[in-house]
Amino acid sequence: MNPENRDVIQEKLNYLETMKFNPKKRKENPIQIKYEEPNKTNLKVDSQKTKFDANNKRNFEYIWNKIQEMREKRDSVVDVMGCHCAHDRNAPKEIRDFQLLVALIISVQNREESTYAAVQRLKQHGLNAQNIYNTDESKILEIIGGVNFNKTKAKNIKNAATLIVEKYDGVVPNKWDVLLTFPGVGNKIAVLFLNFGHGLEVGIGVDTHVHRISNRLGLVHTKLPDQTRVELESFVPKKYWSEYNVLFVGFGQQICLPINPKCEKCLLNNICPEGKKKLEGENENVEIKSLKKHKKNQRSEMETLEKIEINLNLKKEKTETPTLTLTVEDLYKNFSKSWKKPE
Repeated sequence: MNPENRDVIQEKLNYLETMKFNPKKRKENPIQIKYEEPNKTNLKVDSQKTKFDANNKRNFEYIWNKIQEMREKRDSVVDVMGCHCAHDRNAPKEIRDFQLLVALIISVQNREESTYAAVQRLKQHGLNAQNIYNTDESKILEIIGGVNFNKTKAKNIKNAATLIVEKYDGVVPNKWDVLLTFPGVGNKIAVLFLNFGHGLEVGIGVDTHVHRISNRLGLVHTKLPDQTRVELESFVPKKYWSEYNVLFVGFGQQICLPINPKCEKCLLNNICPEGKKKLEGENENVEIKSLKKHKKNQRSEMETLEKIEINLNLKKEKTETPTLTLTVEDLYKNFSKSWKKPE
């Protein structure tokens, strides 16, 4: 090879050597991943740490006090439109008793609002035993309107007025066994009439609401309201009998609803079998949702890390120093004609 050509090739090689790419090393910034702990919903549970008996009958005083606390305002429908509120308080005793009896007869399987409105219409007509005795049954039916079982109730009101006028001198009797002889009067009506009208602690008035709530709380395990009454009277102190009905009915209207009870607001959700079961189920659902969300976030973070790693590898591949594989002969052939020595 000509020495001049050798010098030219050497200069070209030296020039290419100066053009080698030296990438800067990327500082390693390790990625730290922190996972949030799954949150649990803070459901309202009674904070009082009391050891309760497995049998809620023995916890009755506690249950009673808690329901009293929840019903402190006494602003449910039964408190303002119940049968004990429907009669005319300024009327003579015999008229008040008759109005109370009529309200109780109408209230059977009927809403308080409807019962209260029907009694007010009867009062405008003249709600006393003598006037109802002189009124046709069809007129009574027309007045009480769309209450449930209105035909039967109109007949029972008419027959009750007839008995009171013809047999009891216009005065509603205050004897349990006598009241049960009146048409449409059962144990519940007789008990509530004597409780509200005469202040006699003769028993506990049990309707469908009281029956339902007492069973839900585990106080009784019965199938019929009369069975519930007998069972409750076996352990509930007598001083609570007259108040039991209104207290529990109002509780059932505001918190312990027949469908979707508000267990999260109830102060008895720590000992109520249904309340505990419902809240435990809600806690489990919250934990499952939190765990699913946690796993989803974890998968998302792992996918992000994989993408970052791929991008880093691609960049690394791009920044690697290229290798020179050309021979001297190749260089000479490609650059000898066009290359100029740099000034």
